[in-house]
Amino acid sequence: MKICFFSRLFWPNESGAEKTVRELAEDLAKKGHSVDVVTTRRNNQLLKNERINDYNIFRLYWGKTSLPIIKIGVINYLYYDFLYFFQIRKLIIKHKYDILACSDPISFGIPISRLSKIFNISLIK
Repeated sequence: MKICFFSRLFWPNESGAEKTVRELAEDLAKKGHSVDVVTTRRNNQLLKNERINDYNIFRLYWGKTSLPIIKIGVINYLYYDFLYFFQIRKLIIKHKYDILACSDPISFGIPISRLSKIFNISLIK
């Protein structure tokens, strides 16, 4: 099965949700599943894409904008939802996932929810 996890933060961050996603990704990859983790790239020193422990990590752009209105809470999230929609869409088309699993509905919830319906992919929230 091709499984894609979405988590706003991920390795090397190690809090509750990130640790759970890492453990699930490692366990499922060991069992022979194709596993990817999509997260944000808040530190430019982290690689955009890398493979560790038999699964892939894709880090999406999380940059600063010079537009003052984008810095307002809800507008900020909508701006990133719009950007993530197209980046995630490319990954879904390329990798043809069977399952999408979202551990962070605030960061990825809207684009993942819409894309799971468009591509008829099972979604775990």
